[in-house]
Amino acid sequence: MNLVVLSGFLTKDAELKKVGEREKISFTVASNEVYFSNKEKKEKVNFINVAYWGTNLEKIAAVLKKATHVELSGRLDITSTKDDKGVYHNYHEVTASKINFLGSKKEDDKKESVAQESIADESTPF
Repeated sequence: MNLVVLSGFLTKDAELKKVGEREKISFTVASNEVYFSNKEKKEKVNFINVAYWGTNLEKIAAVLKKATHVELSGRLDITSTKDDKGVYHNYHEVTASKINFLGSKKEDDKKESVAQESIADESTPF
């Protein structure tokens, strides 16, 4: 099973991109990881690239702004490309099938109507 669930804050506004005949939203989520090493508490921030291929993309992209807190689920996609020197490079991206809006870090943001909304793409097969 290929299932990813993560929570974090957008690092910048989401971008609406055209890929062939289709469109997607791309954004990056910063997710904190807390762990202990030698009884010392440590924190690490992971930056995860995310794509969403659902419907109503313009409306969703308008809400996915920098510092928006999201929880999402989807699948991990890994693409491998070969450069001019013959070296392979892997690119990791989560393809989201469901996005929950949890609010924003910005106190002056008035997104209460969207804060509890959930967007699910029923067309994304798993």
